[in-house]
Amino acid sequence: MLNRNQVMQNSELSTSQDKKFYKKNRVNINILLNRVRADKKKEKFETFVIISLVSLSVLATGLIVSL
Repeated sequence: MLNRNQVMQNSELSTSQDKKFYKKNRVNINILLNRVRADKKKEKFETFVIISLVSLSVLATGLIVSL
């Protein structure tokens, strides 16, 4: 049989474990927003590179054909 002190210690342990569990499940919205912004920036850069390569190839083809 548990005495009062043991019961209190057990309940304190379970509450401290619960607090650790809940802290791990928190999500920082700022980190997520920064990740989304970085992804959008990367997509814009990739789009710019693709458009540049396509326009360069069209320009080069036009110069070759005109000569």
